[in-house]
Amino acid sequence: MKKLYVLLAAILLAAPFCEIAAQKIMVIPYTKQGEDLRKKVEDDDNYRIAITKVKEAFDNVGASTIDLIPKLKAMSNNIAFQQNTQNDLKKMVIEQSGADFYVEVEVIPTFSNGLGSCKLIMTAYDASSAESLANKVSDSGQFNTTDFGALAAKAAQKVAKQLVETMDNKFQLMVANGRAIMINFAFSQDSDMDMESQVSTGNLLKEELELWMEENAFNNQYHLQGVVEKSMIFDEVRIPVFDENTGRPVTPSRWMMKLRRFLRQELKLNFNESINQGKVFINFE
Repeated sequence: MKKLYVLLAAILLAAPFCEIAAQKIMVIPYTKQGEDLRKKVEDDDNYRIAITKVKEAFDNVGASTIDLIPKLKAMSNNIAFQQNTQNDLKKMVIEQSGADFYVEVEVIPTFSNGLGSCKLIMTAYDASSAESLANKVSDSGQFNTTDFGALAAKAAQKVAKQLVETMDNKFQLMVANGRAIMINFAFSQDSDMDMESQVSTGNLLKEELELWMEENAFNNQYHLQGVVEKSMIFDEVRIPVFDENTGRPVTPSRWMMKLRRFLRQELKLNFNESINQGKVFINFE
């Protein structure tokens, strides 16, 4: 019996990282609107050092990480990568990295009279939906050094474990309650159809869409923001994080396969679709 208690205690101690340990985290620099992610990593020594030290801090507490810099180098010869706008570039890096989560790091170094300090503002996001999972602000404190790497490492080490624990707690809630995505259905203003149009089933389109959401949203959880003549917006639709049969991750695009079949095969509708970090836009033709 004593051995059993010891085993249970070991399992409980390991529990904080039971979900997150199997997921991959990528650390990226914080960028303002229009800033070049690649240029910031290549040209700003402070940011390049900081994201390396934050990654190392995550590694040291047992998290699985992806190194941004080799990913950027590997993608640099991709023509589409080179031609993308900065917002698309960031999206492309996140999507093609294989990361489950990404952590944006804002760096604020201060050096004065021989004393140096480094503040890190870290925000963790779910890569599939861009939902914020955790945020921490950490300051290295002032030291008689100008070694930015040492200061960044000290700031990262202070909060790495707490940040990963918070991410893990939020992720476990996401697994239990589903991942939230947004779905926007729309017609062009000159289309002959609208949300009041009767479809092949005999029901109105808006009725069919809501019935489908009710039947297919994870645990029937969805919220209809509103419906007007030419559009219908579900601002929150919960989808599973993992497939209940295979255990494999369910991305928004993968979950959408069933909705695509429903729209095309059952309702006989043609449409264009785009997905951007948990935001789905369906434009009927």
